[in-house]
Amino acid sequence: MRLEVRKLRKSYGDREVLHDVDLTAREGTLTVLLGPNGAGKTTTLRCICGILIPDDGTVLLDGADVRADRQRARKAMGYLPEESHVYDDMAPLEYLRFFGRLLGMGGTDLEARAEDLVREYGLQGHAELPARALSKGLRRRLELARTLLPDPPVLILDEPASGLDPSSSVALNQELLSLKRERTVLVSTHLLLDADRLCDDVVIMNEGRVVTAGPKDVLKEALAAERRYVLEVLGKEPTGKDLEIEGLPGDRWQVVYRGTPAGFAALTGRLSRSGEVVRVSVEEPGLDDVFFREIGGVDAPSP
Repeated sequence: MRLEVRKLRKSYGDREVLHDVDLTAREGTLTVLLGPNGAGKTTTLRCICGILIPDDGTVLLDGADVRADRQRARKAMGYLPEESHVYDDMAPLEYLRFFGRLLGMGGTDLEARAEDLVREYGLQGHAELPARALSKGLRRRLELARTLLPDPPVLILDEPASGLDPSSSVALNQELLSLKRERTVLVSTHLLLDADRLCDDVVIMNEGRVVTAGPKDVLKEALAAERRYVLEVLGKEPTGKDLEIEGLPGDRWQVVYRGTPAGFAALTGRLSRSGEVVRVSVEEPGLDDVFFREIGGVDAPSP
């Protein structure tokens, strides 16, 4: 199911927090929403889900305006907020049954679905324990299971890895890669390395506006001029304009070149004639390079 957002606007009093936000998330892909504090990411997700009512703009599912059939839209979208909504006194199975009934599920279908999700998300050993006994990683798994109860074709996840330890974060990332195969997944995050590993498409927001959007590889390729070629040379000190040269032990030198593949090939040939090139590596631009180019500055992005 294709999710499209067109010209979304939202204000609180005189303060406009979303201005003509456009984005598209495609079926079978994971789209990541990035931006610094106050960029409007959470507000955008809440408007898409219907938790907030936008002042203007349209949300489309497979081309159909969600306002035409809000019940269909609610069933089609599973939303995981950043804030925890696990009830400490409820055991995982009880929690899933409770939310299933709120969603209009019941009977043997709900019981089977809840038990399947408990097994799928590694909660079977804790199914009858109160949620207060669960680690943060297990609580997050339980919330993701709740989001998946009605098997929605569209998943909207706000900072799903927030506060998780490294092992729990890795496990969550594997789940997201699995989930996107048959769904449309839109995720906001401030973890740029995870985003780079997981996503197919990127939307970057700043001050309530989308500043760039598109396939991750296309956005990174636009920074090809910032590709770093690193060579290790044995022999006399290399020379050349626009090179970063650092001395290493044993008459070795590290040479960093930023430029075109043709320029790199010419440089390698020249260095080979005056010494021995013992190591070559290429450092491709990452999603963090795209982010900081669009946002400016070097402050790490936040939710």
